Amino acid sequence: MTATTHSSSPQSPISKPRTSTAGFYSQIYNEIQTGKVPLPSLPHLALQLRSAVSDPNSGFETISRIIQTDPGVASYLLKLANSPAFAARHKAGDLASAINRMGTGSLVNVVTTYCLRQMFRSRSPALRDALREVWVRSARLGATCAVIAREITRHNADRALLAGLLSNIGALPLIRAVGERVDLNESPQMISEVLEQYGRQVGVMMLSNWGFDDWLVDAVRNYRQWHFVSDEKKSYTDLMLVADLLLKKSVETTFVPPSLNTVPAVSRYMSLWPDVDWTPALIEQLEQQVRETEADLSG
Repeated sequence: MTATTHSSSPQSPISKPRTSTAGFYSQIYNEIQTGKVPLPSLPHLALQLRSAVSDPNSGFETISRIIQTDPGVASYLLKLANSPAFAARHKAGDLASAINRMGTGSLVNVVTTYCLRQMFRSRSPALRDALREVWVRSARLGATCAVIAREITRHNADRALLAGLLSNIGALPLIRAVGERVDLNESPQMISEVLEQYGRQVGVMMLSNWGFDDWLVDAVRNYRQWHFVSDEKKSYTDLMLVADLLLKKSVETTFVPPSLNTVPAVSRYMSLWPDVDWTPALIEQLEQQVRETEADLSG
């Protein structure tokens, strides 16, 4: 089923879809699958840094030089290195200290978060608002994952952060495709509907095309799949599911959550860390750190 057009007016407003939104969303997904709607490319800076880190002939100076080519990335890196999700006992006072603290693997992940923030921007007011809303939710989830990773589960905070941020990466082509066909200001609910149906699938396609590791692709594939059972005892998929569930229980009053004891990821964490109270009170305990990290991501 296709969107209607108005041939009598070449400059007419974006048309609305026909009655079946399910068919409308399916058409968009099929166009993404077949390449008619192109998937976004990973920004050049992230690609360049990933290539340099994987090259055994690239040293500290090469990596620093790549980072310094973007005026904003160096200050962002320093800010995030000193955020509650990463901060050690002493603050990193310069870029070199921040790079040394993080290590090359973490550095790639953090620079990728910077590039992601730029991708969720648009000159179109309607697209900008829709993308901004998704980014804010993703930033809060990423910040929550990172703080829980550092304070409680001892996962790598940068990986946890990236998993949360990429949870809705499929929104980029989906929102743009919907926005080309309807007025997003008149149909705001369509964003949540299309993401619910196809966000995970498109996100997996994007991360696979970008060459991201399996652990990250799996985390996005199983986003909000509350009854997913991981083969790993300490997976980032489990961490993201727990963080997202607790976050939704604490901030979304209309959300009807599954019982905590029916979510395998929660049960696993309760057995590994029995001294932790896995309730929304946990989010309250970490609230300040989460908000500070979230502000650094969204600033």
